[in-house]
Amino acid sequence: MECWHNVGNKNLGSNVINMAKMPKFRYGNPIVRDYSGMKQFLKLVKSKNVDAIVDVFPPLARDPNGINPESHLLMKEWPQSEDRPYWIMLDAVPGDCVTAIQNEEQLFACDLFLLRSEFWSDFDSRSMSVDLSNYIQQAYLNRRCSGKFPLEFMLRRQRFRWSSRHEEYFRGHSQCIGYPMVDPYVAIDPQQVRRSWGIPKDVPVVVHLPSPYGHGHVGLWEKMYGNSRMPVRLFWAMLAGRWEYIKNAFVPSHDEAVINAIGGFCKKNNAFLLSKRRHSQVVSPQVRKTASLVVGDESHYPHTMVSALAIADLCVGSYSATVYEAVAQNVFFLNVNIPFFPVSLIENYLPIDEIYNFKGVTASLDAASFARTFPEKSLADFKIAPASRLAFNKKYTGPVDGKSSSRFVACAESLVKTGRVQLPH
Repeated sequence: MECWHNVGNKNLGSNVINMAKMPKFRYGNPIVRDYSGMKQFLKLVKSKNVDAIVDVFPPLARDPNGINPESHLLMKEWPQSEDRPYWIMLDAVPGDCVTAIQNEEQLFACDLFLLRSEFWSDFDSRSMSVDLSNYIQQAYLNRRCSGKFPLEFMLRRQRFRWSSRHEEYFRGHSQCIGYPMVDPYVAIDPQQVRRSWGIPKDVPVVVHLPSPYGHGHVGLWEKMYGNSRMPVRLFWAMLAGRWEYIKNAFVPSHDEAVINAIGGFCKKNNAFLLSKRRHSQVVSPQVRKTASLVVGDESHYPHTMVSALAIADLCVGSYSATVYEAVAQNVFFLNVNIPFFPVSLIENYLPIDEIYNFKGVTASLDAASFARTFPEKSLADFKIAPASRLAFNKKYTGPVDGKSSSRFVACAESLVKTGRVQLPH
């Protein structure tokens, strides 16, 4: 096994592999080979005797600056012979990975799509067939307020609209394996996790995912959410030129109010506040002041997020993909709706409202209501309903049995050995 590492891609902050965090593999650690950009990646593909390549994106989807704007040109250089490696695309983030397929050459170069559940096979193939011209128009009209983030997704999606032939290919080359990231959950010792972070044995734990929004200052809605000073919020609202923004400037619906509410909730419930930041994220001073402990990505396997949820009684975040891990690990996920977050531009590739309002396992509160009411609530208000958890997992996450990775390996081995995929029963 080899790990090919794109050293040129710095979109996610630090892009240096920490070998000390490399998990111990059963048959030895993988060899790490660095490359910079897709042209160097092509050279690696052509120079190495590789059976299969696993990625969360299709071939040649990324250059050093992120999504490759000319993938169709590079695809002409992709090996076409039977000697080319199989390409296995792991849909690690539903609604994100498949959108990176920008043309049919990339689609047909993928030999296998590994999905979490049947739902994503149906949803992805349908949503990629939708005409997004209205969404694109809306994104352009609102770009000052919405920022670059949703517009980039919509432009990627508009480049390649799937036909029935593309849908048929995708469905015919997909396998549902579950979610490998949560496999270690079944073997984690929660008390060992508590000891490693100095968390008392019987103290309830609230995991907080600090919002990345409001600190990158991309769209006006982010600028408003990231600032607690009313005059500044009013300035950005006036710049947006929208009455609803102006009204919101006078309401405590900003990040600092949300963090204070979480702190008040933890104080009332005698809970330990564990803030789990993204590896590329610098948390705000308010998070540092309020949290009992702030952790980053201390471990890749088990991932630090999985370890944190193994001791959690509640998880609070904003539109985070961690919702899948939380419910899988029997933790209620409370979503904070950020004012003017461009939900309508995301619904086409992610059933965002249903995921974050799945009765019994997830719920959403707008930021102002959250800031006002959350400090008075109890942990008992956020208990997981077992039947709802099973329904959520079945629909979105797949089986939570610790065997998703084994199914992943079985699919890859079957593809390489026989040219097709046949999972053992």
